Amino acid sequence: MLNYKSTFISFREIDDVLWNSIVPYLPLRKTHTGRPRANMRKLMNGIFYVVLTGCTWKDVHRRYGSKSTVHRFPLYLCEHCIYLKIFNGLLNKGYDLKKIDLSHCFTDTKDIPAKKRGNIGYYGHKKIKGIKISVLVDLQVLHLSIIIVPANKNDSTLYIPTNRPSKVTADAMCDTAKIRKYNRKRGIKSNIPVNKRNRKNKKRGRSIKVDQEEYKKKSIVESFFSWI
Repeated sequence: MLNYKSTFISFREIDDVLWNSIVPYLPLRKTHTGRPRANMRKLMNGIFYVVLTGCTWKDVHRRYGSKSTVHRFPLYLCEHCIYLKIFNGLLNKGYDLKKIDLSHCFTDTKDIPAKKRGNIGYYGHKKIKGIKISVLVDLQVLHLSIIIVPANKNDSTLYIPTNRPSKVTADAMCDTAKIRKYNRKRGIKSNIPVNKRNRKNKKRGRSIKVDQEEYKKKSIVESFFSWI
């Protein structure tokens, strides 16, 4: 990778190994005559440059192409679900290379309010407009699944692990019989505290145990939300 450093930022371009994993999912080059397509490797580097440095699209380095072309390319990738294909492809390759640790995963949701429009949802006792993001990460803060829905969805309905981790830690909002049954059927250990508001009567049988030391590691999810 090429390394560009300045007083404020440090950015590394895509290397050949990562590029060879991404290029099969990108659109093919034009075969007919006319204006040729821009260099997609430069465009991808331009996208990563904006994401990692936090600059605006109009401040992207000219070596990656015009600012309008670099800005339109991620919109094209989103509209044609290419981002999702790239993510799933890299995730499956990580599983094959055993680079992903499924011994302990963490899940949480975050509400992002809309400035103007949006569906009305509830955050505690407050009404909120916007979207809700549910994410599942591993111990290395690598996101294994992301779900984005309107803010009026309940947190417990977003709990759908796409894989089978050995243990999942979540907050009390996921303390439902449906989620615990889902985990038991798939051999996933639940590290979820009891939500007293969901239980009118005291639970019979064994008490639900929560590993408090493992539960403290749930701040890993907050690190992910801070990054995005």
